[in-house]
Amino acid sequence: MSQKARERKRRERERLEREAREKLGFRGSWEYRAIKWLFKFFIACAFILYAGMGSSLTWTWLQTKYVRMQPPERAVDIAKKELLKPDGDPEILRAWLAMRPSSDGAALRQLLEPYVEWMSGATFVVYSTWMVDQGKMEEAAFWRQYALFRTRYDALRCGSADAPKLITKIMKDFPQHSINEYMQAHPELHTKILRQVLDFDAKHPPLNDPTKFCKAIVAGEEFRNEIKVEMQPRSEWTGIHDTLRGVSYYGILHIEEMKKAGKEGGTPAGRIGSGLQQSLQTPVPPKKKRRP
Repeated sequence: MSQKARERKRRERERLEREAREKLGFRGSWEYRAIKWLFKFFIACAFILYAGMGSSLTWTWLQTKYVRMQPPERAVDIAKKELLKPDGDPEILRAWLAMRPSSDGAALRQLLEPYVEWMSGATFVVYSTWMVDQGKMEEAAFWRQYALFRTRYDALRCGSADAPKLITKIMKDFPQHSINEYMQAHPELHTKILRQVLDFDAKHPPLNDPTKFCKAIVAGEEFRNEIKVEMQPRSEWTGIHDTLRGVSYYGILHIEEMKKAGKEGGTPAGRIGSGLQQSLQTPVPPKKKRRP
């Protein structure tokens, strides 16, 4: 084909395209094509996001099914590996337990009682959830208060003034409506449960290492203040624990004195741990080191 023929063919094609665009009006403009492309792009992104969420939910479902196929005794193997070894991660056990049905709760608690001292505080939130599912609200309130006690002890060892306040906020924001309503209906159980927490703590004094917990809880503070937060040395952990127990005990006595004086009638359910709440003021000086 000659150059003139090719040129005629090109001009004819352009003429036909121009006439087609004129016939289409706005739909034939580049603006319309750009909007159409953007629309398709966002639809594709939405589909990918939806597919990703679906995949995540499917993976979680498969994990839960797999965990529930395992015998309860598997919890002991995980506890030995993740709680008793220096490189273990207590969160692995907590996540495994969270995938088990509440009907397994009693058997799992019995199997894991020898390892309570090494568990993370958040593990006992799972225990509390099991009890709520079974309608055992007094036990649910106990495990929730014990979880709060243990996580506060961990936070106090982080060497950060903000950590105890942050963990209290996290625990407060965690769904607990049914427990609050139960305790509001049974204010006589407030100090009973708090005493049970201290008794259980005396039987199972915590031995867990909160290093991984502290790294997560102080990360925001380090970034915000450009500091490196140093954990309290292991030699001070016993003193921190004793101080926490002491402040908590005197808080319980204070509640009991208020009851005797007839002044506690208006105590809100959200403060069933008001004795332990005071433990957040435990005078443990944080250790911080400026980044070079």
